[in-house]
Parts: sequence; C-alpha cells; structure tokens
Amino acid sequence: MSHNVSLHVIVLAAGHGTRMRSEIPKVMHTLSGFPLVEHALLAAKNLKATSTTLVVSPSLLPSVAPLQEKDSALNVAVQQDANGTAGAVLATKDILSHAQGVALILFADTPLVRPQVLSALVSTLLADPKRALTILALEAPNHPHYGRVILDPDHPERVTRIVEVKNATPEEEALSLCNAGLMAVRCEYLFELLSQVTPNVLTKELYLTDIIALARKAGLFVGWEKADFTDAMGINTRKDLATAEIIMQGRLREKALDQGVMMVDVTTTYLSLDTTFGRDVILYPHVYFGRGVTLGDETQVHSFSHLEGAILEKGVSVGPYARLRPGTHLKEGARVGNFVELKATTLGAHSKVNHLTYLGDSTVGDNCNIGAGTITCNYDGQNKHKTHIEDDVFVGSNSTLIAPLHLGRGAYVGAGSTLTQNVAPGALALSRTPQKEIPGAALRLQARLSSKKESS
Repeated sequence: MSHNVSLHVIVLAAGHGTRMRSEIPKVMHTLSGFPLVEHALLAAKNLKATSTTLVVSPSLLPSVAPLQEKDSALNVAVQQDANGTAGAVLATKDILSHAQGVALILFADTPLVRPQVLSALVSTLLADPKRALTILALEAPNHPHYGRVILDPDHPERVTRIVEVKNATPEEEALSLCNAGLMAVRCEYLFELLSQVTPNVLTKELYLTDIIALARKAGLFVGWEKADFTDAMGINTRKDLATAEIIMQGRLREKALDQGVMMVDVTTTYLSLDTTFGRDVILYPHVYFGRGVTLGDETQVHSFSHLEGAILEKGVSVGPYARLRPGTHLKEGARVGNFVELKATTLGAHSKVNHLTYLGDSTVGDNCNIGAGTITCNYDGQNKHKTHIEDDVFVGSNSTLIAPLHLGRGAYVGAGSTLTQNVAPGALALSRTPQKEIPGAALRLQARLSSKKESS
C-alpha cells in the first residue's frame, strides 16, 4: 500500500463451516490450489501489512500450524467461545491492544476480494480524519443472508447502522445495499467500540457490525466502499466453492493471456494461484497445474498432463499424458513424453524421456536418452534411495534401475537390463537371461495344442 500508515490485518477463521458437510474445516478447503485461509493471508502480504493476525477456534489450531511454520511473523489468536464476529476480533486484543494505524478485518471464507478493493477500503477510511471505520458494501437485491446497510439520508456517503436480515423490518429487508462483512477500522477506536458491544437478543452473539451504530453514537463517521458481488462472495457450501473456482479460474486465465500465454482451450486449462509463466508458452487442452509450477520461455505442455511443484526451463516440452510431481526440474530443451511420471527428479538439458517411464529421486545429466519402460526403483519399503545418471548416458528400453545407483558419463545400458551395481563411465551394462532357441519346437507345440483342442 502507498499509504504512510501501519496496517494490521485481522483474518477471521473461527467458523465451523457446517454447511460444507465435511470433516475438513471450511477454511482449509482449497481454491485454485490454496486453502481459503491462505487467500486471505496472501491478500495481507500483497498489501504489505505491518502485522497479520489469524483468529481461529481451538479445534482449528492443528490445521493452521503449518502456516505458522511457513511464516513466523504470523500471529494466531484463539476464539475460545463461538460468541460471534465481535468476539473473534476481541480475541486479538492481547496482540493488537497497542497497535497504531488501521486494522483491516477480513474473513477467511471470502477469498475472491482483490487487493485493489481492500486498498480502496483503507483509502476511504483515511480520506476523512473523523471517520472511525469504513465497511465494504455491495448491491445484492433480495439476498437472504447479507445484512442491510442503512445510510444517512442527509449524508449518503455515511453509514448509520447495519441490520441483520433476521432483525430487519420489511422496509429494511427491501434495501439492496448489503454488508459484505469486511471493514477497515482505526486502531485507536477498535477495542473501545468492541468493549461496548452487547449480545444480540435473538442469537446471544456479539455482532461486529454493532460497532457502526456505536461509532455514530460517539460522534464518529462511518464510510463505505462499494465492491462487485464476486469480490465480496462468501464460501459457505460446496456449491459456493465451485462457483468461486469458476470465477478464480477466469481471473487467472485472463491474467495468463495478458502475459502472452497461448492457451488452445482456456476452458480446460486449470491454473493454480501461483502458476508462473515465461514468454511464448503454449498450453494445449486439458492440462492441470497444481501449486508451485514455473514455466520458462517457449515451453509447451501437451494435453492431459498434470504438473505440481515443477520447474520447466526454456524450450521444455511435456506430455501428452505426463505427470510431473513435486521436486521435478526440467532443464533447457528437455523432453518428457506420454505416460511418463517424474518425482523429485532433475532432467538435464536436452535429455529425453519420451514414453512409459517412471523416474523418482533421480538426477539425470545433459543429453541423455531414457528408453521406454524404464523405471527407477527408489523405495525399498522403508527408505527412498537416489539414482544419479551423468551426461550422455543411453538407457535402453524396459530397464530397471535399482537405487542407490550411479551411471557414469557416456555409459550405455542394454534394453531389458536390471541394474543393481554402478556403471563406469563409457561402459556397456547388460543384465539379461541368455536367449535359448529350440529348433522346430514351435511347430510341435502348435500341433499338440491343436490336437488337444479337437479332442475336447
């Protein structure tokens, strides 16, 4: 953000999400490769937040532990009791009681809000020193769940209060301007206002939206910023999540097209939030990118290929029907063909693995050819072992490489070999049962089988 002000992001993630009908916590369901909660945390990172605090229920602590391990600066507050959204923000008091600047309150189940919308929310707040907070609003006529935003008739840029649908009069329910839930609050007022919130008569919960009327009562102004419905869309059901995925994929594809990526069929190209492209990339129909994929210049990914955690350097070709698992690194000009699977493997420049092959925990040098049907046996039932293949090695078809194994530079492996010992540079390695030929045996066998068939 360009504002010269401290920004403290609070992400509310304590809801149970029972409507998802899943044992997985709602905020841990994935959208474009990332759990919903990570979308909110990424938004905070994009805004260069001074601090980020995640509010969770006690049961969610194990699920978010990896997020803390990945980002030691992430604060986690626990909402011990499910006592509403105001209670959730109050759970951050020990962390943020002395914070200065602006608190931006986000919801982990609202992943589609874009950084520019959040930046505008804060800008609207800072535009007027008398403004205590700004809410995000949207047009949603007749919506059955969103609270209605009541504006000051004399100053329509100001909000007087928000009324929940269950508490609204027929006239209020008919209003189309609705509360999206997200808000920016000056830190100096946040906990003072929250301390005055009382439990709702019907639900006994503490509503965060009640601080709007309390701010007005204290002579403070409340502003609002309008957002598109998609930005403010919350995820409550599997249907919502599927709808959000369609929207997010549309955004990611549009961004890729703007970067010059050629997608032969955009509707069957699935991208992750962090998929990265170079120049002149071509993607053929029906390709899937999981997390952590980087494609260099002039790469091509052919149909029905699945990539995750892979780096492709310039001029690499993958597929069709290829699977690249995490830890795969394809160097310049490498080729991976149909029905090939690579895991934790580096494939050197201009090396080829054209078909029907599995390489795991392997390093392959430059200018190598790995024949069809080759597999690395990297797992002994207890531990993983590595295969190292130096430059200019030729591995014949249907070879079994039992790790740990080292093939020296320029070595040849004969087709159908099973190798358990290292191969010296420039050596030819063969492991075959000697071929046996019995003259006339085929004719005698055919006659015997024919006679047996006729007698039956």
